[in-house]
Amino acid sequence: MAGLYHGHLLEFPLIRVDNFTKPPPTGQPWLLPDPKNPSLPPRPAPNAQIFLLTHIHTDHLEGLSNKFSGRIICSADTKRLLLRLEFERDRQDLRDGTTEVIRRKYPGLEPRRYSATSTADVFEDALQVLVKQLSLYPKDTIFFFNIWTPGWEEVIKFVAQVFHDKVHADRYKRTLYMAVETDPFLFNCTTTDESSTRFHACERYARCGKCDKSLKPTQETVNSKQPGLIVEVSMTEVGAARCAESHSKFLADVDNMKAGLKEWPTEIEVPIARHASFMELRALVNLFRPRALSPNTLIADRQGIDYFWFADLFRDVLPDEAYELGLAERDYWFSRQPRFGPQWLASSKDGPLMRQLLGRFGFTFQGSSIRLNTSSEGSNDKRKTTKRSSSEMELNDKAETPKRHSSEMKLPIPDVVSPTGKSSQRDFSSPFSLGNKRRRRKTSFPVNIAHLSSLAH
Repeated sequence: MAGLYHGHLLEFPLIRVDNFTKPPPTGQPWLLPDPKNPSLPPRPAPNAQIFLLTHIHTDHLEGLSNKFSGRIICSADTKRLLLRLEFERDRQDLRDGTTEVIRRKYPGLEPRRYSATSTADVFEDALQVLVKQLSLYPKDTIFFFNIWTPGWEEVIKFVAQVFHDKVHADRYKRTLYMAVETDPFLFNCTTTDESSTRFHACERYARCGKCDKSLKPTQETVNSKQPGLIVEVSMTEVGAARCAESHSKFLADVDNMKAGLKEWPTEIEVPIARHASFMELRALVNLFRPRALSPNTLIADRQGIDYFWFADLFRDVLPDEAYELGLAERDYWFSRQPRFGPQWLASSKDGPLMRQLLGRFGFTFQGSSIRLNTSSEGSNDKRKTTKRSSSEMELNDKAETPKRHSSEMKLPIPDVVSPTGKSSQRDFSSPFSLGNKRRRRKTSFPVNIAHLSSLAH
């Protein structure tokens, strides 16, 4: 998660961000490209003097252990949370003498925060829709909020405020919430008494007896008259349009559900993401117009295509020199990756395989033009920093430079070619091959959006 170069910032190589791994042995240093001219020979990475920690998700803690002795700079809340981290296998709820071993990420820190009024409105709208839907269910319904990692604490707080009721949270969550001294209400609006509320945010794999559907009825649950309807609320990164359609359908069916003619839904999806959307990142970049921009992480499932198009997707909100530098840095990285290499990079022009891949990840095509469908993330975005006549941005391959604040970005469509130099629609040897059915490991490329996600929280 710590950038392209093991957390090193190219402009400030003595600083590393979210990466604490030991440097390689003497004589085999990491190499860093020149931040002003990546075409120059790379230079050895120096030993970092300062380590920055943005938050405490596992993928931001690589290499950090009790033996680490470097200087770490982080917020006071992050420090307190870091000292309270536990492995999930160490906090399993033992039932009938059995323990289920489950692995997942460490928790993070700050809940999602927005700097733009328009996106704050979208977030507020999602919460309003949620509580409206919850209020229509029978009064004895149990709600389980699948908050399996921090980042959705605003949901807990909002539900507690609207319904004037505390939310049941497991011991570990409350330990973390207590550490966030800048927001005492987060801890105070939760409780460890599972029988005192119908709102629950306990361990997803070790739920309390009130909201665990897998538990067999016992005399205790029978005596407590536990309701039969348990509804799971999941925070998702799906488009707001999809959730709005689902909510409209729910409202249309309410009368039938109250009359017993239809069953109440047992699952609710809320479009509250833990990461900034593409349109939010563009707005942030447009605000600061940095002299350099590079990715903080790449999505493994996209097989590198997100970095290949990274500079072009931000082209019209970047200074010209930052765009050119981004292309040069990208070429440097791809040419030195065994999976790609200079031959692939040199021959990456218009081709059917790249078109398939782009289409697979939300792009559509009209001739030589590319359309990036942003309706799932940006259709409700009413900010006035860009003139936008539709929820799409057209990416075409004309040579002229795109206008600033325009809904158009011009870029060529590269061709994905195998290391042998042969272009194929189903080339199994290509690093971007669609035909390879083998399951890939779900790991991110070890790559450095200037920690934009952290800034947007």
